[in-house]
Amino acid sequence: MIRSIWFFLKLGVLLYALSWLLRHPGEFHLSLGDYQIETTSAVAVIAIMLTILLIVAILRIGDWLNLWPTRVARWREKKGIRALTRGFVAIAAGDSSEAIREAKRAHRFLPKTPLKNLLLAQAEQLRGNRQGAAKHFVALMQDEETAFLGLRGLLNQSLADRKYDQALTYAKQAFAKQPDSVATWRILCELEARAHNWKRALELLRMIERRRAWPREQIDDYYAQILVEEAKLFERDGNIAAAYRLYKKAYAHKPDLAPAAAGYVECLFKSNRNFLAERALYRTWAHAAHPDLANLALRYFSGNPSKLVKVLRRLEQIRPDFAPMHKVMAEYAMSQQLWGMAASHIKELMKKLPTPNHYRLLQRLHQSVPANDNVLRHDLQKLISEYQDNAKLSPDAAWVCGACHHSHFQWRANCQKCGEFGLQRWSAPDAFVPMRLPTL
Repeated sequence: MIRSIWFFLKLGVLLYALSWLLRHPGEFHLSLGDYQIETTSAVAVIAIMLTILLIVAILRIGDWLNLWPTRVARWREKKGIRALTRGFVAIAAGDSSEAIREAKRAHRFLPKTPLKNLLLAQAEQLRGNRQGAAKHFVALMQDEETAFLGLRGLLNQSLADRKYDQALTYAKQAFAKQPDSVATWRILCELEARAHNWKRALELLRMIERRRAWPREQIDDYYAQILVEEAKLFERDGNIAAAYRLYKKAYAHKPDLAPAAAGYVECLFKSNRNFLAERALYRTWAHAAHPDLANLALRYFSGNPSKLVKVLRRLEQIRPDFAPMHKVMAEYAMSQQLWGMAASHIKELMKKLPTPNHYRLLQRLHQSVPANDNVLRHDLQKLISEYQDNAKLSPDAAWVCGACHHSHFQWRANCQKCGEFGLQRWSAPDAFVPMRLPTL
């Protein structure tokens, strides 16, 4: 609206000026050397205006011709970006063929853009062509601005293919390219831990902790497991003091991690600080009741039977819900030939937790009871027959990998089968599956 008013205003002024010239005729004289130009003033004004318009038109055409390459480049860029956008939309829709077509179109309009390689790599991944995808990820690495994208693509592909040594190499390169990438920290921390590079894994974990890139619970879990592995190395070398400090830190991070608690208590025993060890045993038992802790009591108090009984009963009082404690008490009673006490605990054990190992203990007790104790032997034989008839026992608890479900009888931060870090949990591999009864 305003433009229209402004146009008509200018047109009105121009017409008024022309009408004024026509109403006031005059003469125009111009001498250029031997040339004389004579005309009316109106014609002269019109000629001057036309000359100005011609000069402006020539300048405009020159500018247009000068900007032509830029305009063509912008047009090509617009077409190329549109093709890339359509290609990534096709990737999201799972259409690899359309994505490849759009990538080729983008290459036609933007031959130097490296993003087409990212589009082609993802399209090849959709097709299942991992070698083709790797080729385009490598091409991305040739450009400084997209090198990180190429490395991340190769890293993720190596992780998917379970090529962890190769993945660790790519993760280190990605970290060097972008040291502030929190996502790379997390992957690199897990890969370093998987490779048993505990010190480097701890450094990365501290960086993750400062940036709060993981939940607090997960950070504490990783801290505890890495510290326990480091402590085991010191313990193996005979440096009990250093091992004790690391076990204590691990226990502080995750009190319910049994290997941390057991290592902490055992280092106190090895340092002949039995009073502190006993107190620590009670404290850790409340959070991390585990057969390994109970076995420490059996081992280090075996020379003092009265003290051992006191300790074992205290552990029972602290965690009366912990069924495997009956196994510890039964084994102690059998070592002291207290057959009635042993039978009582084994009966409770088989009621709460019937497993192959506990069944073997029941058989062993039956064979150990004196032949003249007919009543007890009869009761034990009846219990054995009950489970022989059932032929159904729950699996023994073990350290089970959360990734491959492989069972380990000794804890390690890394699964001994698949190598996954931090997924070992103490539990039964499968609940109540039919199993062949063990025999002595």
